Amino acid sequence: MKNVLQYTILGLLNNQSLTGYEIYKSFSEAIGEIWNAKHSQIYNELKKLVQSEHIYISNIDESSKIAKKIYSITPIGKTALYHWIETADEEENTKDPFAIKVYFYDALSTEAKQELLRTKKVAKQDKLTQLNAIFQQLDPHKDAQHIRILKKALLREQAYVDWLDFCLSEQ
Repeated sequence: MKNVLQYTILGLLNNQSLTGYEIYKSFSEAIGEIWNAKHSQIYNELKKLVQSEHIYISNIDESSKIAKKIYSITPIGKTALYHWIETADEEENTKDPFAIKVYFYDALSTEAKQELLRTKKVAKQDKLTQLNAIFQQLDPHKDAQHIRILKKALLREQAYVDWLDFCLSEQ
């Protein structure tokens, strides 16, 4: 397996058995700050992981109108996950559409450039505020994984604000 989404799902299931919805929900919480996936992508990966025997359906919760499959990791899945964690040297995604705009924005007026940068800075500062609020509520004894991810997200957003300040200072 080369797909990071597969390993992310294995990592979540290594912590505890989950339904597909619970896995999906994890992507809108802490993991979403470093990796995102659509509903359809997650369910496609779950299907592949079951077929490859990395996970299995451990139970079906029929307590609601819709039966929910509960997924668990297998020993094969654990071996694959641990091997990936210990050996993978993944390249970071460096795509940033906004930075491309800034690269080419010299044709704009100074006012237009400043407005573009200020608008982005406000959005990034709002994101920092949101992340800080979540970070402050975490318990270091229970939420170590979440804290590590949020700290990375906070540093990423602060670095972006610093870069925007640099760009604004050039004007």
